[in-house]
Amino acid sequence: MLADTGQFAAARATASSYGAVESLGAGDRSFYSAQPQSPGVWIFDLGLMKGPAFATALCGARFGSSNPKPQAARLGNLIASRL
Repeated sequence: MLADTGQFAAARATASSYGAVESLGAGDRSFYSAQPQSPGVWIFDLGLMKGPAFATALCGARFGSSNPKPQAARLGNLIASRL
């Protein structure tokens, strides 16, 4: 967790390397992107702001064929609840 000094915008731009950047719906502002790697394995990047605090996570796991956005949203909301 960091106070935002431009990290949110920079991390959002970096997240675009994993695919289209979408809103995640966690915290005050958030982003999410995901990319399938090998059959059933996904990498997702999320970031969020809650007040002045910024948090980000880059995760990878076996999620099958479906986009892991619901799992990312749960993680983002858990992180936001701790800020």
